[in-house]
Amino acid sequence: MAEEWREITGYEGVYQVSNRGRVARVKLVGGVPKKRILKPNQSSAGALGVSLCKNGKAKTRTLHSLVAEHFIGDRPKKAVVCHLNGDFRDNNAKNLKYATQSENIAHKLAHGTATRSHLSPDDILKIKSWTGTSKSAADYFGISTRTVSSIKNSKTWKSIEAGVKSSSTPRLRVKKMKSWIPKMSNDDLRVIQEELTREIFKRASLP
Repeated sequence: MAEEWREITGYEGVYQVSNRGRVARVKLVGGVPKKRILKPNQSSAGALGVSLCKNGKAKTRTLHSLVAEHFIGDRPKKAVVCHLNGDFRDNNAKNLKYATQSENIAHKLAHGTATRSHLSPDDILKIKSWTGTSKSAADYFGISTRTVSSIKNSKTWKSIEAGVKSSSTPRLRVKKMKSWIPKMSNDDLRVIQEELTREIFKRASLP
């Protein structure tokens, strides 16, 4: 199957997603669009995601959601994205379909990929400070939107507060930039934001 690229809604001219489950940042070089494939991060639940930056704000989206939205169609109400072969890493459009939560669980049981959710304190902090939708958080961490809502509203995991780093979360120190540093373009800033987001994710995932 030939790889097909489509503009990501809300990020037209900046990011594209392919039917093979890849996301690229697009930049014009000499008037010709050039793609740089983004390296995805993996959540504790196994889902692959990327950080999309716009107007100085970064947002994490799962690869399976992006592929489904752009190559299958709008997601039906209360539906989730199901991997036909049970492999979270295979986000090819032909391997995805929309299903109910119960259908997805049954599918995982059939493939032997159903696991209990074990969220770490760092995962809880990320969920409490998640700026996207509850559905995007649920997709990324492999939990239900009800669980996301309970965590964000402190109905569960009350002992962990948003804005307070756990002992296992590394602290990144950023020095103030000197006034003599030359100004950077928006593309340069976007690349730096993507790299910093990826580095923070990697460090937070270390044991």
